Amino acid sequence: MTPRQALFDAADVAPALPVCDHYSGVEARMRKSPALQAELGPVFDVTLDCEDGAPVGGEAEHAQLCAELVMSADNRFGRVGARVHPIDHPSFEHDVDTLVRRAGSRLAYLMVPKPRGVADVKRAVDEIDHFIRIHGHGRAIPVHVLVETHGALGEVAAIAALPRVESISFGLMDFVSAHRGAIPFSAMGAEGQFSHPLVLRAKLEIAAACHAHGKVPSHCVVTEFKDLRALSAAATRASRELGYTRMWSIHPDQCAPSSRRLRRAPPKPTGHRDPARGTGRPLGADPPPRHAARPRQLPLFLAGAGARPPHRAAAAGRGAPGLVRIDERLSRGQTVASRTAGGRCRCSHVSAASGRQQLVARPGPTAPCSAPSSTDAHLRDTAMNMKSTLAIAAALCLGATVAAAQTAAPAKPAAKPAAPAKKAAPAPAPLPAADAEQLAAAERAHTGEYQCEFSQSIDVSMNPKANGYLDVKHNKQVWTMKPVVSSTGAVRLEDVKGQTLLLQIANKSMLMDTKAGRRVVDGCVHEKQKESAAAVAAAAAK
Repeated sequence: MTPRQALFDAADVAPALPVCDHYSGVEARMRKSPALQAELGPVFDVTLDCEDGAPVGGEAEHAQLCAELVMSADNRFGRVGARVHPIDHPSFEHDVDTLVRRAGSRLAYLMVPKPRGVADVKRAVDEIDHFIRIHGHGRAIPVHVLVETHGALGEVAAIAALPRVESISFGLMDFVSAHRGAIPFSAMGAEGQFSHPLVLRAKLEIAAACHAHGKVPSHCVVTEFKDLRALSAAATRASRELGYTRMWSIHPDQCAPSSRRLRRAPPKPTGHRDPARGTGRPLGADPPPRHAARPRQLPLFLAGAGARPPHRAAAAGRGAPGLVRIDERLSRGQTVASRTAGGRCRCSHVSAASGRQQLVARPGPTAPCSAPSSTDAHLRDTAMNMKSTLAIAAALCLGATVAAAQTAAPAKPAAKPAAPAKKAAPAPAPLPAADAEQLAAAERAHTGEYQCEFSQSIDVSMNPKANGYLDVKHNKQVWTMKPVVSSTGAVRLEDVKGQTLLLQIANKSMLMDTKAGRRVVDGCVHEKQKESAAAVAAAAAK
């Protein structure tokens, strides 16, 4: 029996899942993701995306592709799952049937998105178990749930209590969109999602429900996928402040930083360093009270799931007894004289440097301050010399200024120089040639007029000078944009000057000011998006 088994009930311990969940919905990246997992090892899961990755009308073929990749040789560790369409989508049943029938023996999990409450999750679980029985699989495929709606958040504790649910994820973008503009676009950024009260409340309720019922909470995506520093900071905060043990990824570069930040390193089991004596001693040999590990935490520390090593703060000189901070510009090995609060003199030996241009000195014995030390005298003389030099320089400058003002003859005001000729504005640099991937993304973008909220509109057209680029017009402004297909299948039109972004998803589009962190206009619907939404509604009504 392990310490974890002895100290915890089976229901109290969440399943051991990889800390990163990488989503991929475009075929090229879907094929690369399992290969990357095979190269790096099972440090992250791969979720093949049927919801956002499948093209309209090609849902069945996309589900078959997902099943093929789950059963491929690249799935070496059996950690490839799939996200199906929502429970009320006409493709949900077909997705589940295809994936369970063709890949049920190796499917790591099925992600159910956008439930409106616990009833939708129960219905989805029943459908999944129905197809498991039909196709004769002897294993219960784990179910993951993506909370994105008000109803699911309100019943998240009941969802977490369902035995078939293994993990609950937070869907940030759709959750923010569900507030219909009440939450600003900045709340979807790496910083804003940790400060906006409504977003923070949702994250906390999901994490608390998961921990209460022994499920794995999975943190939402960070859209700044090229800013690895922001990603690392978000993963650290999600883990240490909110209690998340798993996190989304939407770009291959996000997998490694997320895994490093969410896999907490265990403390050294041999002992900790005594900051007062500078020697190592065993953990059981009379440690300081705040460094003593609680018995129920120790097996988690040894398993790599504990908090920061308790000795790290003392080793850095923060709050450690017997260490003092002194001014910078001193190097290791020097000795500095100082005065104590009781008026006695002390010589401190500089032994280590801290991380903020300060040094840590180990105090030596004190002695009566019968006479000023040489260090004190040197500092006092240096200060007096600097004051005298500054006073003399100020007097000389003042005298020179007064003399110049008294002797200078009044001069006529100089004629204004002629205004320089205006230079012609440089011609804009030509746009980089579009590659095959960009040209394919341009074909997926909807061109023409979009009707938006508050009787506004935008117009998207192909750029007449650069193949593979599009022009987006709103009011009197026009932006030239580069189309990009995300790993989830959504189309992003990125301003070549980095000012705006047009996001095109299945049922609507939105124009955002990325510099100001706000939406320019939302609820923009193209005719093709209207047709897609009407087809889904008609199929659901049957």
